[in-house]
Formats: sequence, structure tokens, C-alpha cells
Amino acid sequence: MNAPALQQFEYLPGMTLRVLHKDGEPWFFATDVCKVLEHSNVSKALQALDTSEKGLTNGYTPGGAQRLSIITESGLYLLVLKSRKEEAKAFQKWVTGEVWGAVQIARDRAFHRGRPLSDSPPRVTPECSYWPPLQ
Repeated sequence: MNAPALQQFEYLPGMTLRVLHKDGEPWFFATDVCKVLEHSNVSKALQALDTSEKGLTNGYTPGGAQRLSIITESGLYLLVLKSRKEEAKAFQKWVTGEVWGAVQIARDRAFHRGRPLSDSPPRVTPECSYWPPLQ
């Protein structure tokens, strides 16, 4: 099993969207999505998602090792669609217009390197694989 790869996208100054590639599937950091959508309570926002649309991963933050919430693509879109904020429309356009293309390119590169992609949806476990510290 390969270590998950991390991509980072700058939405607006001070607003980064991190995407963790795990088993060939993109997982978005819930704190990043909630920050853009102006959800002040990440845990409450995630209650709207099915258990298959959310998970946890270990990572390093300025505060040290942490368990971080991640969400699937469908979880991302559900949070965007449920948002009443005007910013949600602009964020959705940016994700579908810019981020998603780069995510697909990373997926294609992994496939061409001989890394098998899962034919089934990613399995959510209480703790996803460890990945290197964020820079």
C-alpha cells in the first residue's frame, strides 16, 4: 500500500484546500471546507454526512500530532449544496473548474505508474493511513 499523497490549493489568501489521495480516491480536509463555507463548528457540519462520506487521518499541525477529519468528494458537495452562504456558489465553481482537474491528473498519474485504483468506494476506518507532516 502506497502512502497517501497530499495536494494543496489556495482558494483565497489564507484559505487553503488540502486533498489527501488515499487508495486512489480524493479526501478533502473538513476544516478547510468549513472555513471557506464559514461553518464555525466542523463537528456539527459533519453530522449531516453519512459515515461513508467522512473519516479521520493522523497528521501534524502547528499544535503537534492531531487526528484530522477528512471527507469524500460526495461529502464535499453535500456540504456545499447545504450551505446558504453566497460564498458556497463561488467555491463550488472553483472546485469543479480548477481543483477537480488537478485531482484527476494526480489520479491518472498514479494509475499509469501501475498503482491499482480501487474499483469500490474507499473504506472508511476510524483512522486512515499515516501521511508525512504538512509543510
